[in-house]
Amino acid sequence: MKKSLLITSILAILLFTQCSKCHDEELSPRLFSQEDLKIVPYYDKDTIRLTSSNNESLFLYGTINNMRMLFMENDPSSDAFALHNCRGQYFETYYYDVGFSDTLYCSISIRLRFTNIFHEKGDEKLIFLSFRDPDKSIGGFNGKFQFNNDSLFMSKYPLANELIEGYVDTLMLGSHIYFNVYKLSSGTISNSQREYSDWVQKLYYSVSEGFVGVSLKSGKYYYLDNGK
Repeated sequence: MKKSLLITSILAILLFTQCSKCHDEELSPRLFSQEDLKIVPYYDKDTIRLTSSNNESLFLYGTINNMRMLFMENDPSSDAFALHNCRGQYFETYYYDVGFSDTLYCSISIRLRFTNIFHEKGDEKLIFLSFRDPDKSIGGFNGKFQFNNDSLFMSKYPLANELIEGYVDTLMLGSHIYFNVYKLSSGTISNSQREYSDWVQKLYYSVSEGFVGVSLKSGKYYYLDNGK
């Protein structure tokens, strides 16, 4: 009897050990190249000046954060990871974030990231673009797009109804001319249109100059003045 119990215990331990054995596999890291980063043409602590069609000036102060991330096949809340620290397949990556803001409410955010292939659909290099107007009663712009180092494309899985409305070699806003500019639209039906009487309809982004301006439903616009 004792011998039988001992054998059963040993078998149970072996079975548990085999079941809980991790089969982790580290994949190649996914990092942005210097060519990729050229689509965000800023340096840490840059200052940009925005001028409005009403001749208002805003100075926004920038910061850059490069945050290490680990994407894992097993979610941190899963039993495999929580009980046995099993990652499954995993790879290292980074978020590259550029943010500009003032002492009021206005802000510009540009984020580069890779899709988490384990928990998100698609496999894309992504650029997230957002603009928040200094007037809190005006709806902002948020969009997610796919990119190469010299081009923007529609993501297969956008945030909402954002669109790439067009691309122009030159664009004049205010008294300034900008080159190689994408016109990005908030789409036909957005949260801003539901919640606000005025909102950012278009965001203008240049692959060589970065953020160059926005235009609102009311006709007001902001443009990049005096470079970065």
